[in-house]
Amino acid sequence: MKIGWPIVTDLLKAKDDDEFKQSNEFMQQPHEKVLVAMAQAFGKALELRDEYTHHHQSNVAKITARIGRQLGLSEERCFGLNIGSLVHDIGKIAVPSQILNKTGRLLTAELSVIKLHPEYGWEMFEHLSLPWPIADMIGQHHERMDGSGYPNGLKGNSICLEARIIAVANTYDAMSGDRPYRHAPGKDKAISTLMDRRMT
Repeated sequence: MKIGWPIVTDLLKAKDDDEFKQSNEFMQQPHEKVLVAMAQAFGKALELRDEYTHHHQSNVAKITARIGRQLGLSEERCFGLNIGSLVHDIGKIAVPSQILNKTGRLLTAELSVIKLHPEYGWEMFEHLSLPWPIADMIGQHHERMDGSGYPNGLKGNSICLEARIIAVANTYDAMSGDRPYRHAPGKDKAISTLMDRRMT
């Protein structure tokens, strides 16, 4: 399945946050509530070390939920996408806080450490028996369709659809908000960048 870029850009331009809050019957089941609570707890644990990442994961989850619905994914698959989005950066819990919270530009060596976080997160989830590819969502969300991403240089359909959706939302939110080492380029720039990279 391909991500329809006109749909994505329309979604990202949407102003009404209420549209992100639609509930569905699947989400109301007790065991699903427990999973969401656990994912949020992981996020809170990460927030203790990196406040930006916790809010970022929540934002990414809102965006991916909207994209998933527009792509016609089943409620159950959208739910799994939501869980993966809420923990996609959980591997950063293994990255030194002085790197995560550095206010200046990252050195090459520091950036190399940051780039290990998908692998750290994948290792945390790879042995869990879940009905969704959560480990792959975490491990592949920085891969790119042309093979230029990391950590494994995967390309095309070797990257699971959920990870591709998270990658779009991740890039958009990262460029829309301020980081410790730079001011936000802005939403218009984020959308322009996504369109430029749509084949990668």
